[in-house]
Amino acid sequence: PSGNDLCSGAIPVSCGQTVSGSTIGATFDGVGTCGTSNTAPGVWYTFQGDGSDVTVSTCNQASFDTKISIFTGSCGSLSCLQGDDDDSGCGLTTTETFATTPGVTYYILIHGFGSAVGSFNLSVTCVAPPPPPANDDCADAIELSCNTTVSGSTEQASADGAPTCDGVSNTSAGVWYTFVGSSRIVNLNTCGSGFDTKLSVYTGACGDFTCVASNDDYCGLQSSVSFVPVQGVQYYVLVHGFGSATGNYSLEYDCQSPLPRPQGGTQISTDAAITLFPNPAQDEINVKLEGFTGDKANILIHNSLGQLMMERRIDQVEMPVEQFNVSQLQSGMYFLTVKVEGKGNFTEKFMVGSVRP
Repeated sequence: PSGNDLCSGAIPVSCGQTVSGSTIGATFDGVGTCGTSNTAPGVWYTFQGDGSDVTVSTCNQASFDTKISIFTGSCGSLSCLQGDDDDSGCGLTTTETFATTPGVTYYILIHGFGSAVGSFNLSVTCVAPPPPPANDDCADAIELSCNTTVSGSTEQASADGAPTCDGVSNTSAGVWYTFVGSSRIVNLNTCGSGFDTKLSVYTGACGDFTCVASNDDYCGLQSSVSFVPVQGVQYYVLVHGFGSATGNYSLEYDCQSPLPRPQGGTQISTDAAITLFPNPAQDEINVKLEGFTGDKANILIHNSLGQLMMERRIDQVEMPVEQFNVSQLQSGMYFLTVKVEGKGNFTEKFMVGSVRP
């Protein structure tokens, strides 16, 4: 038998290399099923992981019906990674691609279908993975500008180890953004993104965070947080995923205009485009939308801390008045915002209870 008949004698291979081998005269390894059953004698090779995607192949390069099984661990304690028998375009021979981790040793077993043995060439090709996102690390967080939407992907990002925030754990790779608070009501959301997202917002410094707000599922499997930031304070926004989910995302960063101080009267407006009544409200608050007929709108109600209390999405405004039941809200001041696609954001204050703003 050849010198690499046993795992302990595995021959190292590297990117771009093609080696010749044979399983004739080899002994049966008895490693069990790993992607494919192990019934014939085989020979062993090793590859030292470097972070690349590696393809090992006997495709149209063997005199017999080949199989490939790939393991990690050690010869005395192998752990199956993956394996395969026949591949499209290769007849009865095999191609297998696997992602490697730097520093990990991979054990490659070339064996046969049934009791088949023979000679083969094994080629090794490698493809370096795409680079991580520029804002993979907190220290490289990208500055956000008010009322903009940014897009990207977390697929090549690394795990961050940021702390659980408001019960939302950090389990998947994520990317970072930052902004400085300006005392405006802020909404951050990933609605419409391509995977199950989470959002976490912190203050402090990279590696020494204080939780501000977080959300898992708000708009379907995507996320939204709203709060009033403190003037001059640096905020860090982590876009990450549920479980190990990664993918493409869009992040909307909406800053509403600073609201005026109360001046008395039944209505305090930042824009005359909407009207609220009655104000103060007891059981319901009504918002007039007469100027937005046919438009797509999103209506949000926040409390004085900037926490989102209610939201209603309207694909096409048809009714001149929308009504909200506020009987379950505590007495106090609230902000109602109408976000109209293509026209802007319109905010008014109102009170729940007997005291006017």
